Amino acid sequence: WREVEITSRHPRTETGTIRGRVLDESGQPTPARIMLTASDGRAYTEDGGFHRMMWVNKRHYAHTDGSFEIELPAGLASIEAMRGFEYLPTKVSADIIAGESTDVTLVLNRFGNLDPLFTLGWYSSDMHTHDLHEGRFGLTPEMFFRQLEADDVRVANALIHMDGTKIMGRLEDLTGEPHEVSGEERILYYTQEFRGSYGHVALLGLQRFIMPFIGGARGTPYAPDVLKLAHIDATYSQGGIAGFVHPYNGPVDTPQRAATADIPVHVALGRGDFFDVVSIASLEMESAEMYYRLLNCGFRLAATGGTDNFSDVWLDPSGGTARTYVHIDGAPPLTFSGWLDAVREEKTFGTNGPLLFLNVGHGGLSPGTMLEPGEEFALESSDDTTFDISLAVTSLAPLERVEIIVNGSVAHTWGEADFVGYNPNEVWKLSTTIELPGSGWIAARAIGPPSEYVGDAFPFAQTSPVYIIRDGHNYTSVEDAQFLLEAINILWDRVETRDTFNTDTERRAYSEAIGQARAIFQHIIDGR
Repeated sequence: WREVEITSRHPRTETGTIRGRVLDESGQPTPARIMLTASDGRAYTEDGGFHRMMWVNKRHYAHTDGSFEIELPAGLASIEAMRGFEYLPTKVSADIIAGESTDVTLVLNRFGNLDPLFTLGWYSSDMHTHDLHEGRFGLTPEMFFRQLEADDVRVANALIHMDGTKIMGRLEDLTGEPHEVSGEERILYYTQEFRGSYGHVALLGLQRFIMPFIGGARGTPYAPDVLKLAHIDATYSQGGIAGFVHPYNGPVDTPQRAATADIPVHVALGRGDFFDVVSIASLEMESAEMYYRLLNCGFRLAATGGTDNFSDVWLDPSGGTARTYVHIDGAPPLTFSGWLDAVREEKTFGTNGPLLFLNVGHGGLSPGTMLEPGEEFALESSDDTTFDISLAVTSLAPLERVEIIVNGSVAHTWGEADFVGYNPNEVWKLSTTIELPGSGWIAARAIGPPSEYVGDAFPFAQTSPVYIIRDGHNYTSVEDAQFLLEAINILWDRVETRDTFNTDTERRAYSEAIGQARAIFQHIIDGR
């Protein structure tokens, strides 16, 4: 990439200049996203800036380090600033006078005067973002990091991958350490995505690449269908974690339709740490439905969010459009190893806007003690069946409902009538009780209508579960095990029909893994 110097220009209309500052709640300049609309209804950005648009809502935007200077047509302009999910967006208008400069200041305040969530150990993170993907903007790691900082992402996993036969990213960026631009409060870690014919996995925390980058890609040396077992095992051997990204992008109401991904095979065989319920590249409600089925077979996965964006492409959201809030014990300070441990422990919620903090209490705990997602009640069958639910909720976009999910079903709903009079500068405090006589799990989710502030189809958040184990037994559902078993059978039929294997050894390895997963689901069905 090289910069092209503009030596002169001649606007077709009268123009002026707007000079702006974005300040945080303490009055200090802060990086942010700005969205400017001029008197001609068009969007403008700074010279040398990266003008972008979110395809889902057609909002134009750019990032700023806290100050900006933009030439635009004379007349009334509107300028809006936002920064991630913890600040209220703010907007000002300015009358741009031809040939003159107009100053504006935008002040961002946190929701409900919240303390910065990272000071409470909660870190906004992206499980799945990309910096380079054949975009038309020369993005360096430093520029990429500034984008993420402007959107208040504190841990970003940049996945180097292969698309067809092309490497997307710089191989030298994976060093086994956070990138040198990282600091005490923010981490950028380059790692890897493996792309297979029946789903992709993020391999986080790698020290070195795991080859090959792809499988099941016809017309390449990597044509045979292959499971991700070896890649995930190699990730574990390096001290990393693995998870399922953009899981389901179509209906999953039948095993036939759900057999588009090999996720149940891997989960049954004990592979995988997280599941991106939230992503711009998949469907939240359908992905959540499959997540619940997996939980209902006794498997444990963290509920997460990963954008799957291309940060050098103008027609794409930024990193952090879908994100994971991770609760790290003892943080700050932030360490990547501590972050990995917290994801393993499922102390997470995935979101594209709403902030959703779940706590569950029980009479068997000392007064005032509640468990958070990822934690477990170990009870006897004779213990109390009532659980106290406490939720703290806030959102940069309106919500239609907040729900408590118990064993995959909606157990309680707060609807629009419960939110009448809601002040977006406050935090909802919601509470209820749930009866659960047996084993199971309790989670929460939030759903809203489409919003200009959300770079996905609609606002959505999903927590990881709090688990209830009675008499040492997990909750399992025969119905869900039968559904997933049938989906695996259909998947294998498709793999056999494709017949992309080069050798009998490749076919046998895949078939044996399918057989092992089948046996595990059959074990659940038989109640053994």
